[in-house]
Amino acid sequence: MLEWIQELDVSIILFFNQTLKSEFLDFLFPYFTNLHKIFWIKFIIFPFLAVWWLHKTRISAIRIFLALILTAGVSDLIGYRILKPSFNRVRPNNNPNIQSQLRLLRSPGSPSFPSNHSMNSFAVGTVAVFYYPYLAWIVYPLAAIIAMFRMYAGVHYFTDILGGAIFGILLGYFLFNFVFKKISLFKK
Repeated sequence: MLEWIQELDVSIILFFNQTLKSEFLDFLFPYFTNLHKIFWIKFIIFPFLAVWWLHKTRISAIRIFLALILTAGVSDLIGYRILKPSFNRVRPNNNPNIQSQLRLLRSPGSPSFPSNHSMNSFAVGTVAVFYYPYLAWIVYPLAAIIAMFRMYAGVHYFTDILGGAIFGILLGYFLFNFVFKKISLFKK
């Protein structure tokens, strides 16, 4: 059974990395995988949206923003410091069995499972959707696009992405229902 899953993982990553390759997606990849590092998003769009949000909702925006920041930090910490070392799965870009078949846009050396990009996106997305349910139609597809670009880049298997999404959704659910709903600072 495990061998079948590994073969499926390799087939899926090769599909995303090889079959879907295009100059346009190569251009988009850095944007969707590193939204938090892009100058105009970090210093123009994000501050504009934050000011607009704060103006519209006042104090609840600050509370929700703090909940989202805390969620991202906790998710990243758990994923990178606890889960990745525990599973210690070799990334496809470092796997000698398929490394030569991949087009690599990046080549990180940390363990592969779970995908932190996927986990963080889905954890933050889940908390955001609890506060603003009408955003689900944009939050989850955006998280999925961010996650899928990790396969396109050749740095994660599908099960890394799926595991990250599951861990992220569960963590977001847990944080919202057992932390943020219980502490008045985070109540909407």
